[in-house]
Amino acid sequence: MPPRPPVTAGKIRICIAGFDLSRHTNRAGKIARVIAATLPGEFETWFFFNSKLYRDGMEGDSGVLGIIKKELTPEQTEFAAHTTSPFVWLEMPDGKKKALGGRDKFAEWARERFAGNDAILKVIIEPNLLESFVDCTPGTAPAQ
Repeated sequence: MPPRPPVTAGKIRICIAGFDLSRHTNRAGKIARVIAATLPGEFETWFFFNSKLYRDGMEGDSGVLGIIKKELTPEQTEFAAHTTSPFVWLEMPDGKKKALGGRDKFAEWARERFAGNDAILKVIIEPNLLESFVDCTPGTAPAQ
């Protein structure tokens, strides 16, 4: 897994890890990219897309997903059983992490957070099968 440097001061980092062949992962990436492009002073992104290393043998406690879940606080235990792609979380400038879950929960969060922003709202749609090839362009976080 590529390193995640400290979050840029004053920004929230949207992090997404998942399979590199997944319509849900691709859609989550699209939403995150639009948020960061629309509000570059407030948000940056970090992505890890790799079908083999995401779950590493389908075990929930191995691979990148397992590493990420171990970084969460005990209050976020509802994400322990998460095994699907993608997994989305926020990293705050103070180092705290807030798990959001899959693409569906990320979309709910974005829909509520950016209720008046049409540029963001228009990408919060159900993905179709034609979107399965994930855009693996690096995120906007420094050193990504």
